[in-house]
Amino acid sequence: LKEMDPSLRSLEDDAIQRTVLEAPWFKSCKRLCAYISCRALREVDTSKLLAEILQTSAKDDQNCSRKKLYVPRVEDKNSHMRMLHISGLEDLIANSMDILEPAPVDNKGN
Repeated sequence: LKEMDPSLRSLEDDAIQRTVLEAPWFKSCKRLCAYISCRALREVDTSKLLAEILQTSAKDDQNCSRKKLYVPRVEDKNSHMRMLHISGLEDLIANSMDILEPAPVDNKGN
């Protein structure tokens, strides 16, 4: 990935996200786990996926297409992780390596 042309990488990232967004399993699922991509680590961009999930989860509680998003939080120096629910990007904070992850307590105090 280090050697990949940035414009090609962007096209590939878009193709991956589009494939997931159009997948029947994605459209029908209620709970998803995803990571918050970090450009410095050259990870596949997840911003469009996250935006779609969070937009869907922000809709009326009665909406049957509502999705819940869970993202990893590193718990200790051994890299043990927990998947925590977030309802918006405001639930994220930068860790010691400047990677976004859920705050131990979300913006609602949970």
